[in-house]
Amino acid sequence: MKLLFMLLGILVLWTVPSTAVKTLGWESIPDKDGYLKKINDERRAYAKKAKIPNMRKLYWDSFLETKAQVEDYGGDKKTCRHLYRDGDDATADRVKKFMDSWFPREHRKEFIGIYNKDRMNGFEEMTPHQQKIGCAPAVTSYDTDDGGKNVFKTLCFIQPEITGDSWNQPVGEPGSACGEGYKNDDGLCDPIVKPTATSSTGGGSTSSAQTSEQTSAKNNTVAADNSSRTISLMMIIGILVAIKFL
Repeated sequence: MKLLFMLLGILVLWTVPSTAVKTLGWESIPDKDGYLKKINDERRAYAKKAKIPNMRKLYWDSFLETKAQVEDYGGDKKTCRHLYRDGDDATADRVKKFMDSWFPREHRKEFIGIYNKDRMNGFEEMTPHQQKIGCAPAVTSYDTDDGGKNVFKTLCFIQPEITGDSWNQPVGEPGSACGEGYKNDDGLCDPIVKPTATSSTGGGSTSSAQTSEQTSAKNNTVAADNSSRTISLMMIIGILVAIKFL
């Protein structure tokens, strides 16, 4: 009988809705405008250092932000790429050394080959023809070849370039080869017709279709949680029925 009451208690607790865990899983970058500006400033500085003539300006994308919030890697290297940012001091030092080692243009062919197969820390958000990005707080850590550990605080997804082909271009004055539909914004190629924004976040670029996908992603996450809860409830009920006939 004591066991029966314990199981009934678990059943009651399980059926009480809980949003605390879900809320913690949907964290956002506190200052998206400032964060996006920081990334674009980094792109501008890199374009000037590497003499990239058509480095495009990034715009925030709410759908990609949602993917980062739920750590959804679906479509990675097919419709988008993922990257990690905001590493600790040791991680930042490794990323800098990695970028320095691949900076010379004579390594570009090999660089693009690796880019197609793996994530390139530091270079992902510098890829010239990327246009949209969305990020969220997410701690990621893994061991490194030198016996250390890389620890990042932010996960991002970026579009539309997948292959890294835009790295293979002649050097030139930053902003000098933006092409039709773009204007030079101090070394970055800024689209004249701004992407459609779905929020007040500066540079938002999520279309209504993407907003629908974003809502769908959230609904799928909740549906999966409810499905798991239903299965667990059925197991408890089964145990209760079994006890009744003992």
